[in-house]
Amino acid sequence: MGPRGRLPVVIAAHLFVSAVIAGVFAWRFGQNPRVVLSHLVLVAEWDCVLLVLPAAVFRWLLTATCSAQVYLYVLDAVSNASWGRNVTGHLVVAFAPTVWSGQEAFPVGKPGITLFFGGTFVLIAALIWLVSRGADVALRRQLGTARTLAIAAAAVVGFGATITWGVGQRDNLFWKDELLASFFRPVGYAFEPTARRHAVAERDAVLQASYPRHVPGARRTNVILVIVDSLRADHMQVYGYQRPTTPFLSQLVSSGRMKKVDMAFSTCSESFCGITSTLAGREFRDISARTFQLQDALRDEGYRTWFLLSGNHTAWNGLPQFYRADEGTLFDGSQTQRYTMDDDRLVLEGLERVPPAS
Repeated sequence: MGPRGRLPVVIAAHLFVSAVIAGVFAWRFGQNPRVVLSHLVLVAEWDCVLLVLPAAVFRWLLTATCSAQVYLYVLDAVSNASWGRNVTGHLVVAFAPTVWSGQEAFPVGKPGITLFFGGTFVLIAALIWLVSRGADVALRRQLGTARTLAIAAAAVVGFGATITWGVGQRDNLFWKDELLASFFRPVGYAFEPTARRHAVAERDAVLQASYPRHVPGARRTNVILVIVDSLRADHMQVYGYQRPTTPFLSQLVSSGRMKKVDMAFSTCSESFCGITSTLAGREFRDISARTFQLQDALRDEGYRTWFLLSGNHTAWNGLPQFYRADEGTLFDGSQTQRYTMDDDRLVLEGLERVPPAS
């Protein structure tokens, strides 16, 4: 194959592989098949930008593009398998420093991360150099400088306009789960705006305004809500398990100082919607950052609320907006100075910051 014949093959292969991977995501994770077309459009527009560049720049930018795609696809595979949604840039930026430093537990550590990112780039660079060696990728000689610059400008504007449109179209089936658009969305998926959530928030605003306050004769006491992640009732002594796994709780129940709830159901199998449903008393599909919650009722009564949390809640999709914590009253794993981010002992570290109750 001659030099000029190799270029269409390189671009066609890039588009084909990108479309196949987008199709695998749609099939494996239940995404709408239309995202394959929108993903292909974005990749094709970007390839048009690369085509008008000099040969050396073309190869290096195509290498960087393909490497970035591999990184994104791997992160999206993990994100979809774990949380059922595409990863966002906000999450990557928030968690990358803690993963690299070891504060966030990660199975492969720095050597594995370095090998993955560096090895991927080197392999793709070698492959692109082999298949595009000698290819005439500079169109400037054929089209002239003016036409080349015009095509490049049009391609850049087209790509920018398309990705901007896709980022804003989170409810459009062509763009809702598109991999690139999802990555650049500023707000995560935890509380995606829907008509249902908006209607619930409007009703909650009326409810909060009419909620009774300062009940005469009411005795004000401290309110402590303890939420334990992945706590299975069938492994708790207080619920009939043979081993003494919950001696303190069992003692409280047997002495009549605690009421045991026999039947309770989670709204989902993940922490962020389980916590929010507990605080809001609603199904997760009804919850938004504007939902009337337990902490709102307490604040309206003059309480000061504190959130002491293991894990990185500060970075997670929409949770800071949901908690609506006052400045300095939210302590999570991103702030610990003693433990790793998911170590439950950091809750006690945060407790040291809470002033005595007045």
